[in-house]
Amino acid sequence: MAACDETYYWKFGAAFLDSIRSTGGFDHVHLHLYWPSDRVIADLDVRARDMALTWTVDRNDVPSDAASSIIYMAATRFVVAHFIVERGCSVFITDIDSIANRPIWPAVEDASSGGVGLYFRPEMRKPWRKVLASGVIIHPTIRGRHFAHVMARSTLMALADAPAYHVDQTLLYYASRRCAAQYFQVPRILSDYEFRPDSVIWTAKGPTRKQSAAFRIAQDRARASRQAA
Repeated sequence: MAACDETYYWKFGAAFLDSIRSTGGFDHVHLHLYWPSDRVIADLDVRARDMALTWTVDRNDVPSDAASSIIYMAATRFVVAHFIVERGCSVFITDIDSIANRPIWPAVEDASSGGVGLYFRPEMRKPWRKVLASGVIIHPTIRGRHFAHVMARSTLMALADAPAYHVDQTLLYYASRRCAAQYFQVPRILSDYEFRPDSVIWTAKGPTRKQSAAFRIAQDRARASRQAA
């Protein structure tokens, strides 16, 4: 699953969906959308005819300034993930500014060895950089359900304080410190921001990667695959 607003949907989300469809897999995609227009919903209705696609809509009062809005959108996907897990479903949480190069779910299953998988980066110094929020796996086990519940509650509590910086990765880091044995490592191939050719997902982390030639070419290729279908 991923989350986005109208701007990010047209800039990244539509191409991400195109890329998932082009892999020929049977990945079920769930999008959480913030104040989408009728045009976005109509586009999703068309896409849902030939791929497993669902979505939810958030029309709560999103912060008006751009920075706070992005913080809100990045964090509340973990609230939505909690409800998905409570329905007895596994979920892989990633960023909307991504491209799928191969079917996603087989790689998620291959990586899974427990209830919760996190992309640890122990070499990073700052707490909010030590766990990536662009590659989180949660299964509906006892531990997975508990983790999803804790992340949802912690997210809502953190957002109530109107944070000035992203809280999702910070919360993931401190959750992992409490009981590290519960978590397995999510592999690089599921959230690769260096765009290696063998990776399942490329994630355009940061403005430079979003504007890179490699990522733009991948987006164009994904869009072309849909037009050719």
